[in-house]
Amino acid sequence: MQIPVFDAVAFIKTMDGGSTKPWLITVDINGSLVSFVLKLYNEKTIDQYNAVVNECIASTLLIDFDLSGPDCALINLTESFKNTLNDSCLKQLNETDDRLKFATRFINPSVMSLLKCRQIGG
Repeated sequence: MQIPVFDAVAFIKTMDGGSTKPWLITVDINGSLVSFVLKLYNEKTIDQYNAVVNECIASTLLIDFDLSGPDCALINLTESFKNTLNDSCLKQLNETDDRLKFATRFINPSVMSLLKCRQIGG
């Protein structure tokens, strides 16, 4: 499996919870705007724990073991994207590693509830 690389095109919001203080962002996939949850690891976490590599391996294993999970991607934060961020987001971004970011496709919580009900019901 080859993990795709996309450029972020829009910041939507900071997500609640999570040690990586994730962002909900939008990428353009063949003319369609798609939301992804972007994880913001600091350089130490990436270098010491191989965090992005581990995320990529875990996502690949989901597919290999025929388990369901959101699609993943590596996200490039271009200068034009960074220029759209507010001061709070820029401060957070400056505390993170500057390499590609790991992200998973955002699945609306109401859709997840519906899918779980269908799995439980049969």
